[in-house]
Amino acid sequence: RSQTLPTGRMLAGEQSAAEEELQGRLRMEMEAHELCRGQAKDLERKLKIANSKLSSPPRVRKPARFGITDPGPYAVAPSTMPSQPSLRKENRLSLPALKPLRSVSPRRDPGDAVLPVVQNLLDETVMMSRSRAEQSRSRVEAFNKLGGVGMSTWDVRCAEKKSRYQDMNSFTDSMYASFHDWRNTYNSPG
Repeated sequence: RSQTLPTGRMLAGEQSAAEEELQGRLRMEMEAHELCRGQAKDLERKLKIANSKLSSPPRVRKPARFGITDPGPYAVAPSTMPSQPSLRKENRLSLPALKPLRSVSPRRDPGDAVLPVVQNLLDETVMMSRSRAEQSRSRVEAFNKLGGVGMSTWDVRCAEKKSRYQDMNSFTDSMYASFHDWRNTYNSPG
């Protein structure tokens, strides 16, 4: 039988090993081909993106601002008024004023009359002789007079706030002192 085999043919065991080797090579080449094809497609896609970026820059739309309208309706030039012939200087007529012009007199500031009254109300020598309630009333009156004519009331308001704060503190201190005196008296033996 060995003599009947053609000379170029292989045995069955050798044939299957050679076929497997060839099939393995074919698979590797097919995988390499697919990998190369995928890389080529990826490079073509990147090339298209790069070309599109170079050919036209991307248009970034600015967000519409509130209250800004389209200038289109205002782009048209306004219609012109028909020109009228101007009057010559000789034909012009000047009319007198309908009411007489006021004489220019120096204006008086309304604060000028109020300022001496407020200074008298807030005079330190007078304030020292008054009770705290009267001092507070005179400061409030000065505040109202200055505010009525539109002058600054800052100093008067500050003085009144300081006075009220001191009154509140003195009341609080005396209240706590009387409470502690009462408690000491109550707790003392005797």
